[in-house]
Amino acid sequence: MDEAAAIRSAQAARARLGSPPRNKTVAATESGIRTLSGWKQEPGYLQTTRQVMAYSQEIGHPLTQAGPLDKGVPGRYNASHAEKQLSVAEPNTPIAVSSEMCLDCREYFKTLARYTGKLQVVADPKTTRIFRPDGTVDSLPTDFSSQ
Repeated sequence: MDEAAAIRSAQAARARLGSPPRNKTVAATESGIRTLSGWKQEPGYLQTTRQVMAYSQEIGHPLTQAGPLDKGVPGRYNASHAEKQLSVAEPNTPIAVSSEMCLDCREYFKTLARYTGKLQVVADPKTTRIFRPDGTVDSLPTDFSSQ
C-alpha cells in the first residue's frame, strides 16, 4: 500500500471507530479488526498484550514501566495499549486509535518502522502520524472532512 492510501485507510478507520467501551481505548484497521486496551480478553476484540511484550524486546523497544499500573509485570501497562496490540495482530497495516497516542506508543511505532523497514501509519483523534523507516515521523491533522 502506498503512503497516501495508508493515510486514507487509517483516517477512514478512525472516522468509524465510535465510542470505546468503559473508558477504554480501541484500535482498529479499516477491515474492522479491533483491539481494546488492557490485558483481559473481551468479546469482539483481539488480546495480544503478551505478544507485544515479546515483540517489543525483539525490535529493541524497552517498554516504559508504569509502577503499580503494571500489576507486577514491568512494562505490561504500556504493552496493553490498543494500538500496540493491533500492530502485532495485523503487522504493517494502517491503524486508527480512539485516544491520543502516548509517548511510549509513539516511540514504539518509530522503532517498529525502523525494524520492519516499512511505513507505519496511526491516526488518533487529533493527529495522523507517518512513522518512516529512517526514524522520522510526519504528522498531519486527522481530517474527517473528506470522509
